[in-house]
Amino acid sequence: MILGIPLIWFLDSIGLHATVVIAGLSFLWALGDALPPTALIGRLSMMVSGYKGSYGSFLTQTWIPWAVITIVSVLMVVFSAKLEFLVRWSM
Repeated sequence: MILGIPLIWFLDSIGLHATVVIAGLSFLWALGDALPPTALIGRLSMMVSGYKGSYGSFLTQTWIPWAVITIVSVLMVVFSAKLEFLVRWSM
């Protein structure tokens, strides 16, 4: 909350599209909730899906979606200026 506006100003000043960058980062930051020590989202996902194995085996089985989310998020940040049409199109 404190860093939000300065971060957006900084992103604009270096030529990135702030809305696309923030969307990409928020997509990426959600993966942090699946990592230990708290692993809130990951443990909830295990309970909802009825997965019976250990949490470590759950994480190893979700590596493909994890990799896809990471790649898409990084590409959104790197190519945010070229993805500006996504924001303009939705208005």
